[in-house]
Amino acid sequence: MIKLVYPHITEILDKMCEEEKERMKKMEDESLGSWKRAVVTSDGVWHTRGYFSKKGSFTIKNYLSGGLLWYGHKCMRGADSVVEEEVYEGTSKSMEGVLATECYGQAKEEGANVVCVWQDGDSSSGKSVKEKFTVCQVMKCGGHVGRSHTNNLKEFAKKKEFSSDMKRK
Repeated sequence: MIKLVYPHITEILDKMCEEEKERMKKMEDESLGSWKRAVVTSDGVWHTRGYFSKKGSFTIKNYLSGGLLWYGHKCMRGADSVVEEEVYEGTSKSMEGVLATECYGQAKEEGANVVCVWQDGDSSSGKSVKEKFTVCQVMKCGGHVGRSHTNNLKEFAKKKEFSSDMKRK
């Protein structure tokens, strides 16, 4: 079944990406959200939540409209007869950064100028953005930052003494 629907799903995704890119290109270059001043959000997802995942995907979306712009996928399992890409040999943890580099590289190659990225604060994908778009602002999502801060406070509340690392945080 997967082998049968895969090309059709890929075609639909590619069409969605192209339609959103064309919409952005029609905007005035000076307008925030245009092809020359793109505001995006991106993230990686794992296909086995809560466990060591062998498959991951990464998407870049237009932050202002929600439209899909670029996507990528990696698999650490053996080759199959559906997807003709090489097996990813890195770790699950490194996959998001590698996919971010590929997707933001594609954006740069196609002539987009990303000026702002909203993300969850993953350092590897943030580095990929800055590598491709040096003047881009990488902004962290308030929900992710707040949750991380809450978790740190809960951890600190259990301690009687603070290590130098905790004080630095």
